[in-house]
Amino acid sequence: MSINYEQFAQKHQVSVSAVQHLAQAIARGNGTQAQFNHPDLGGMGQWMPTMLMIGDAFNYALKAKVDVLCHELARSYQDGEIPTAAKISIMNQMQWWSYDFGNPTLIGGQNDIRYVYFAQRDRLIIQRNSKEYLYDTAPYSLTGVSQQQANNTTVLVFHTQDNKSLNTSDFKAVDS
Repeated sequence: MSINYEQFAQKHQVSVSAVQHLAQAIARGNGTQAQFNHPDLGGMGQWMPTMLMIGDAFNYALKAKVDVLCHELARSYQDGEIPTAAKISIMNQMQWWSYDFGNPTLIGGQNDIRYVYFAQRDRLIIQRNSKEYLYDTAPYSLTGVSQQQANNTTVLVFHTQDNKSLNTSDFKAVDS
C-alpha cells in the first residue's frame, strides 16, 4: 500500500506539494525527524516526535496542524506506505558519503553543515564547508539531531535513546 498524498492534503488542509515535501523530509530522517521548508508548513522547520519548530513560530494552530501531519506521515513511513522508489530517489539525491558504511540511520543538514549516521557501524560523518569529519559514536545509539545557530556557526546536538544530549566532543575522532 502506498500513501495517498491528496487524502492527507485534504484531511490537514494543506497542499499536496506540502504533504509530498514533508513526506520526503520524514523519509530522509528515517521516520524519526524532518527538516523542511514549505510555505504551507510555516516556512523553515524541524520536527522530531517530541519537538516541532516552524518559521511562523507564534501561529499555534498551524504548529499543531504540522505536528499532527508529521506524526501521521512518520507512522505511514514506518508502515512502509511511503514508496520504496521515493526513498531510494531521495537517498540518491542526497548521497554525498561513501557507500562503505551501508544504509544510514539518520541524514540531515542545513546551511554549511550536513551529517549522516550509521547505527550498525557506530559511525557519524559530518561535512562542514566541504570538509569531512568521521566519528566513532560507540557506546551511544543516536536517535535524533538538532541544529542550533550560535555566533554565525551551526552547532549540532545529538540525542540518544536514553535522552542524553551530546556533541562531537563526546565521540572519538576516527581517521578516514
